[in-house]
Amino acid sequence: MCIAAGVLGLILAIIWATTGGTTHHFYSVWGSSSSDVFAIGDSGIILHYEGGSWSTMTSDTTNHLYGVWGSSSSDVFAVGDSGIILHYDGSSWSTMTSGTTNILQGVWGGSSSDVFAVGDSGTVLHYDGSSWSTMTSGTTNILQGVWGGSSSDGFAVGESGTVLHYDGSSWSTMTSSTTNTLQGVWGSSSSDVLAVGDSGSILHYDGSSWSTMASGITNTFYGVWGSSSSDVFAVGDSDTLMHYNGSSWSATTIGIAGGIVWTTAILMSVIPSAIAILGGYFALKRKNFWLAILGGVAAMLFAPTFSYQGIPLGAALPLAAVVLIILSRKEFPQKQAKP
Repeated sequence: MCIAAGVLGLILAIIWATTGGTTHHFYSVWGSSSSDVFAIGDSGIILHYEGGSWSTMTSDTTNHLYGVWGSSSSDVFAVGDSGIILHYDGSSWSTMTSGTTNILQGVWGGSSSDVFAVGDSGTVLHYDGSSWSTMTSGTTNILQGVWGGSSSDGFAVGESGTVLHYDGSSWSTMTSSTTNTLQGVWGSSSSDVLAVGDSGSILHYDGSSWSTMASGITNTFYGVWGSSSSDVFAVGDSDTLMHYNGSSWSATTIGIAGGIVWTTAILMSVIPSAIAILGGYFALKRKNFWLAILGGVAAMLFAPTFSYQGIPLGAALPLAAVVLIILSRKEFPQKQAKP
């Protein structure tokens, strides 16, 4: 009975660890400095980093947020589902009237009074410091990202290899040399712009035309950023992290970051397991049914939801059941048959 109760408690812990709690997906990050960073994601989640720790901010929306950009720490924009646009004034977030219900995927600006948001159905919006207005993009394809070198030199990328250019007056379509969806865009100057996307696509614009660069992989890239034309990073699916040195792209090992992830995973999975094991063991030793239940419930309450690449690592708790059985057999050895 005690063994069954302990295992039952462990099963409850497994269910909680793999399905309980709340896990958010973050889609974009922007900061004005190393001590002022904003991360946005699903269900209206907004986190703020002030140099010491991350804190949750009140967004007053449950819509998914996909893009964030600011001109300063007191002038930040976030965009997302149903055409939502939020603005942060340094004190709180408020909803702005966007004039669209289309999903907005990205946002960028040349200044606080010259901001662009792009999204589904070729949506391009412009903010002049007072209100948002719709611009003619010339496409109905989904636009995933936007970036500019100045208020008269902007680029938007998206579905089916779409690349648009803004000259300060209007948007026009550019020939991109790919039909793969482009997810992100960044440049060091108007003659050095990079766009990344599906199937390992990396394009380069030299001020005259777009050309394909060899990435050596087929994983999807979602973002690109650099500190200079010879120090650029592209990130994407399956731990994809590549670096461009001004001459060629090469894979970069995650190294310490990956170690931190797995160390955290181990600690967050093993600690609840240990709670369950100890509770079950002492329950068996004292033949106490309720102590066995307590061991499982304790693990259930303290086991956090933690996953890596979609794998619920809280599922490590079944190991506790195995160890529990081993301990129980050691504590209560089988009776020997009479000779």
